[in-house]
Order: sequence, then structure tokens, then C-alpha cells
Amino acid sequence: RLVVGSTEALRRCVLYGAGVAFLSRSVIEEDLRTEKMRIIPWPGTPVHRSLFVARLERVTPSSAVAALLALP
Repeated sequence: RLVVGSTEALRRCVLYGAGVAFLSRSVIEEDLRTEKMRIIPWPGTPVHRSLFVARLERVTPSSAVAALLALP
């Protein structure tokens, strides 16, 4: 079992031959384009997931963050 601290670290592990991994397509687009990696069909994929916005309640959001939070 290998535990890494980031998506980029996991991507590099795959590139160095440590095995296979579930990674977002956006993380490996360049690797797919340059044929350093390929997608392996797997039952139950693609995986769809929910994403959430998290922020500190006590911090006033910047105008950019406020605009993001105002999106429908």
C-alpha cells in the first residue's frame, strides 16, 4: 500500500511505474496527449462525484470568492 499527499504525487507515482491509480482526467490530460499514460476501462467508471465549496465562516470573502458563492 502506498500513501501519497497529493494528486500530483500520485500522478508521478504512476509515471514512475508504481502501479495504477484513479485520477481525474484533467490531471492527466497532458500525459494522455503525449501518450505517457492511457485510460484503462474499469467497471463502474467514470466515477461521478459531488464537489463542495468550503470556506472559513469568520473570514470575509474577497470579491472573487463572493462572486463564486453567488453563482446558482
